[in-house]
Amino acid sequence: MFTFFEKQLDLQEKQVDIPSSWPEGTYQEFQAGDITILLIPESQIYTDYFQEGLSCNLLVFASKHSSAAGQKALLVHTTGIWQEEAGHGGRDHELAFVRADLMGYAYDKIKQYQTDRGLDQYWTGIECTHHGPTALSMPIIYYEAGGTKEEWNDLDACELIADVIIETITDYLQDNIPQREAFIGLGGNHYCSSFIKTLDEQHFGFGHILPKYATKKLPVQILQQAFDKTIAEKKLFLVDKKGLRAHDRDRFIAFIEKNDWNWQFT
Repeated sequence: MFTFFEKQLDLQEKQVDIPSSWPEGTYQEFQAGDITILLIPESQIYTDYFQEGLSCNLLVFASKHSSAAGQKALLVHTTGIWQEEAGHGGRDHELAFVRADLMGYAYDKIKQYQTDRGLDQYWTGIECTHHGPTALSMPIIYYEAGGTKEEWNDLDACELIADVIIETITDYLQDNIPQREAFIGLGGNHYCSSFIKTLDEQHFGFGHILPKYATKKLPVQILQQAFDKTIAEKKLFLVDKKGLRAHDRDRFIAFIEKNDWNWQFT
């Protein structure tokens, strides 16, 4: 994907000053105006070490998507660990900061580009909040393209995601991202089918999304984090009525109402 950033941006390579706490390996840093691109030697999900030595207003990850079922997908999602970290980066019961307006904007742009460029073999979607990093102080947006090894090398898909990233960052820097009411999703599957329907039908941004599989014995207080770390002027909880066990649905709604937060079923 870096090839397409090189193609569209006037990148200048800079000398990298890596903190001693960062993992060993080869790092490369490139600058184009207010945009910095950092190539790192290990998986992006284990980058909580960025909290020392990295200063920025927005952190964007460009990654590959892996699907055991071979699902060809173009995705955007938030990061965080609802339960205990189990080899997926991040820290136990910790969610990252997320700009909900950017998430909605990115999803819409991916859909638009996918249609305009005729990449009908790909599914455009979102994923629930999962994997790291989680410990950083700036908002994170995570883009993915792929499915299997074949799609990882699909230049059309990679170029699409690179173009959306550049457009998103450019409009962000120019303060051209429209404000949206944001939802925090509760329930459903990993690929957020009921919440995608809401995004397609209404002009929402979105923050953290808690899937059904992560709710068992989950401390209800983590909803406070989901609310606080979803950055938006207006926000509400969307509860997938059929996508939660009744016990979990009831305790989540009770906590939401106790805090006087807005919510509705979807």
